[in-house]
Amino acid sequence: FTRSQQQHFIKNIVNQKRFTSFSFLWKNGKIPKPQPKLSSSPPIYHNTYTINDEFSWMQQRSKELDKYLSDETKYLEWWEGKQKIGISNFVKELKDRIPQTQNTISEKNKNYIYYSKRKEHSDGWVICRKKVNNKNEIIEDEEIIMDPDIESAGFNYFNLGSCSVSDDEKFALLTVELHGNDEFELRVKCLKTKKTIDKVEGIFFAQWCSDGSIIYAKFDQRHKPNKVYRHVVGDDQSKDQLLFEEFDPSSIVYVSRTKDGVKI
Repeated sequence: FTRSQQQHFIKNIVNQKRFTSFSFLWKNGKIPKPQPKLSSSPPIYHNTYTINDEFSWMQQRSKELDKYLSDETKYLEWWEGKQKIGISNFVKELKDRIPQTQNTISEKNKNYIYYSKRKEHSDGWVICRKKVNNKNEIIEDEEIIMDPDIESAGFNYFNLGSCSVSDDEKFALLTVELHGNDEFELRVKCLKTKKTIDKVEGIFFAQWCSDGSIIYAKFDQRHKPNKVYRHVVGDDQSKDQLLFEEFDPSSIVYVSRTKDGVKI
């Protein structure tokens, strides 16, 4: 959005009184904001599209980029300082509109039904399962696969990217973001002992294979996922096998399993 579009959007919300505390963002008026320079770079051709990237200079680390990012950080800290009370009221109003406890619809996969639930006074969803028989009758108590309050302990930032269970239903594969930079940490958790038995850092996504190994993608120097690796649980990351590399700088890679789970 442009600045004028943002202001128009905020005005509409305030006028409609959809969020009473949202008006603080508008009533404080304009705030000076650092403006990045616009550079001229050769156009990028992708299929039928021509892209003129005016911010291509940000791809390379430089003193000028460091200064701009530093100015942006100072601006954000100053802005948050002025809006502290308003932000707190706005966040509180949003939370008040969200049910404190709720469950998702359960989904059956092999010998278990899986679902998520929100605990009171918790921002994340707890992922759970219950074992069922061939008549879909529950035969075991609830088992917690992933509790965000436990997984995020010791970190100032935590974002769960994905959570999936291995084909033998004995292990959980988690991808968690811990620094807010879109790079995830792969964690393999034993569902019997509830302990993390393996980790791989600096990945974009991860996917179980039918043989129990893991496929994941890593970033290049431009922070784009372009390499796909195969990891054997328990092995050192240096032993991981490179399966595919994308050399087109305008593309990224992503991997998923077929619906029947047989192929990647």
